[in-house]
Amino acid sequence: MEPINAISNTTGMQPAPQLSDGRYDRCVAAAASAAGTDADTRTRLLRAAAFHFARKGTSGARNHEIHAMAGLRNESALHYYFGNRRNLVNAVVGEYDVFAGQSANSIPGETPEAVVDYVVGRLDSALATPDGRNWLRVISELMAQFTDQPGMADDAERATTLAVRLEPMVALPAAVVHRRTFAMLRFMTSQMAERASHLEHDDLPLLDESEFIDEVAAMSLAMLTTPMRQRARLR
Repeated sequence: MEPINAISNTTGMQPAPQLSDGRYDRCVAAAASAAGTDADTRTRLLRAAAFHFARKGTSGARNHEIHAMAGLRNESALHYYFGNRRNLVNAVVGEYDVFAGQSANSIPGETPEAVVDYVVGRLDSALATPDGRNWLRVISELMAQFTDQPGMADDAERATTLAVRLEPMVALPAAVVHRRTFAMLRFMTSQMAERASHLEHDDLPLLDESEFIDEVAAMSLAMLTTPMRQRARLR
């Protein structure tokens, strides 16, 4: 496998903006303390990686920053535990996944409204903890890279399964439902990631928690179910 240290920025994603006026350093210190010297090495690495991935991107975060936050001097620890950057990212996603152990087919609900409400509710639950907020920001970056075209990455399997599940519930062609499901999930995760960032910066949100979730659910449902229309074409 390709060593972590050899992985370069191939995603094209721009690193997330850092906090200013010393707040970033304070967040680093708080997260390093939260990683906990009592946790096992792998867990400390995962917590540190999630923190830096959320702020600098999965390719922008540096190994030495992750090692330092985890309280490790051995610069080969990441390679020992995870092998390469992709495995590390997958481990972070799996560690904090609010849908862990749940397939898209098992999501409750037999209507688009019920499915959307459930997915938004589960994503919202991640906003309650620092680890969950880091996960949302990482997931948002990864969702933005998923394609709804044939030959998509294996990482998008759950989204594909959800699209197939929604097909009989939405009165639109299957290909349209598929495309809209991906667009909807990208929208949901980007909104949650933005909210997570606002909470970290102590910004005053425009909407309170309940209003925010209701609005994300309403807009997501509209994206999924709005009838197709043929726009007027200029002659």
